[in-house]
Amino acid sequence: GGSTTNRSSCLAKEIYIWNSVEDCYTNSWLYDSSNYQWTQIPLMMDSADVFNVSSGGYMSKSNANTAKIVRPTLYLLPDGEIASGIGTSTDPYILK
Repeated sequence: GGSTTNRSSCLAKEIYIWNSVEDCYTNSWLYDSSNYQWTQIPLMMDSADVFNVSSGGYMSKSNANTAKIVRPTLYLLPDGEIASGIGTSTDPYILK
């Protein structure tokens, strides 16, 4: 949420009309106005189609094979913390 819509209202918003409330998508960690953000969630078992959030804030589906940039991310809960590591391939973060 943001200045006009609270977080609870955004979480209750139907995903197919998510882009109708600017506070919901512009304040989401998954939104990027310059790029599509792809999920790893397939639409169905054995499908190459995945969900994405467009640069316009709407949710859609596309074939994962068309993704050009990969930026692995994860969502941490507010009480999550890094137990150890510096985030490199030889010393990865260990989350607690």
